[in-house]
Amino acid sequence: MTTIDDELERDRLNFFEQLLDVFYQAEKAVGGIDGFYNIAGYPVRLRFAGEAFIPFLTPGLVHLKAEPQTGVQLTVFLWDKLSTKVRLPLLIDSFLMSIKIGWSNVIDTRGELIGFNSDRWRMTFVPGSKILTLFDRQRNLAIYYREDTSDIPYNERSAPLRSLFYWWLADRDRQLVHAAAVGKASGGVLLAGKGGSGKSTSALACLHSELNFLSDDYCVISTNKKPHAYSLYNTAKLEGEADLQRFPHLVDRVSNRESLSFEKAILFIDNPIVQFPIEAILVPKVSGNKDTILYPIAPGRALFALAPTTLFQLPRSGNKALQIMSSLVRQRPCYTLEVGTDLQQIPEVIDRLLDRL
Repeated sequence: MTTIDDELERDRLNFFEQLLDVFYQAEKAVGGIDGFYNIAGYPVRLRFAGEAFIPFLTPGLVHLKAEPQTGVQLTVFLWDKLSTKVRLPLLIDSFLMSIKIGWSNVIDTRGELIGFNSDRWRMTFVPGSKILTLFDRQRNLAIYYREDTSDIPYNERSAPLRSLFYWWLADRDRQLVHAAAVGKASGGVLLAGKGGSGKSTSALACLHSELNFLSDDYCVISTNKKPHAYSLYNTAKLEGEADLQRFPHLVDRVSNRESLSFEKAILFIDNPIVQFPIEAILVPKVSGNKDTILYPIAPGRALFALAPTTLFQLPRSGNKALQIMSSLVRQRPCYTLEVGTDLQQIPEVIDRLLDRL
């Protein structure tokens, strides 16, 4: 006997397949370009119809680029309407237009379509970014669509496909977190805190030191066996000209200098470390004093610095994400890092901590 749930699942599958047919038309029209990446230990294929998205979405992932390979764990189909000149089916186009017009009634604050998502399906459409992301968890196939590439938001350029990677990694006991990370192949630290707490300053201060940059804003963690951090984006962000004055050697790396009056500065870091064991969790705090110091804190305080900003920024995050982060802070020592004005001291203090652990 067919149930309403069965019918809804067929409708969702039909919606996905119609969009996939449009991708194949777009790929036939302008040509296909494949990119392979190693994301948190798993091979991923980004399948582009044409070149339009490539300069905007791939710079932050270039350090994870891999050779073509079999055993791909996720395939993403990416295209835009303007450059490929391939339109969506009328019903789907009208559907997306209705979301844009009445979005407050059909999607939640993080872009999830109310009533569409199920155990198998994840979908977001954020009117501000105009990006449709659709993920089939059963087949590990995803769709990424936008009408054009003329004004892709800076947060998408700095952290592309963030929601999609979060959904997919959650099924592999990997958790995307809002945190910076620095360290060595033998071990490093996670830097947790809200914007303005000193995460970016601490991470960038470690460039050209004994420590390596793994992330500034987002990374991936696992807590199975020994906790690990994995690089996802090689991106760093600074608050415009004021922060850049403290890092003059990084000015040439800013990719969006023409937009600093209304965007954070985006920098792509060369050759970041891609993973290491997590030895400690640090909660940065800007002190205004010259010296940088460390002192121990309870795991609960570290969790409070890590969890709220992570959960708030990710669609459909909940108990499992919180459990992974809770497990991490219980397994590793936690400290406040009082960030001083002498930036050279930051990597020195962290390095001494790692030597002791």
